[in-house]
Amino acid sequence: MINKNLIYLLGLIWITSCGTSTNENGSKSENKKKDSVTFEENSKITFDTTGFLKNCDELISHSSLGNLQGVEAGKDSIMNFYFGECFTCNETYQIIFVHKEFNKRLDEAYNVLSSEFKNGCTNDFKNFNCFAFVYPMRDPDKQKDPHAINFDFPMFIRAYERIDNDNWRFIKSRQVKNYQEYALFKFNSIYHIE
Repeated sequence: MINKNLIYLLGLIWITSCGTSTNENGSKSENKKKDSVTFEENSKITFDTTGFLKNCDELISHSSLGNLQGVEAGKDSIMNFYFGECFTCNETYQIIFVHKEFNKRLDEAYNVLSSEFKNGCTNDFKNFNCFAFVYPMRDPDKQKDPHAINFDFPMFIRAYERIDNDNWRFIKSRQVKNYQEYALFKFNSIYHIE
C-alpha cells in the first residue's frame, strides 16, 4: 500500500513542474491554468471534491429553513437559507442552500422557495448557490436532547462552494474555538469575505 504522504509529495512535485513553462526565447512564464489542488492552512493538500449532493434524500430529510445565527448582519443577508446535513457520510457535513434570486428569499416567497428546494434532487438544486461545510457532527436524533448543539469546540471546519451540478471547489479551512467564530466562518465563506 502506498503511503499517503508519498502521494501528496508526488502530486506537489507534479503541480510545481506544471506551474511554469519556458517560452520560445528561453524565459520562464507562469502557467495561468488554475490547478485543482489547494493548500490548506495546515499545509495538507486538499483536492477539489464532487459528490456532496449524492446523498440528496438524506439532505432533504435532515433539512430546515432558517437564518444563519450568531452573525451581526442585516436580516436580508442571513435569512431564508435551507440547511441540509449528512450524518451517514464518511465525513459529516452541512450544505447551506442560498437561493440565487434574492426576492425568493423574502418571507412572502416561502412557498415558492420551499417547493424549489424540495424538488432540488431532480435538478441538482440549480436555483441555489450551495456551500458545503465539513466538520464533525453528531446526528441530533441520536442525542439525549435532539435540540442540543450537535458538535463540539474547538473544531476544524472546511468550506467548499459548488461550481456546477455536483462539482465543488475548496474555499478555505479554519480551526474555530466558539460559536461566533463558527458562524462568521460560514457567513464569510458564503459572501467571499476573508
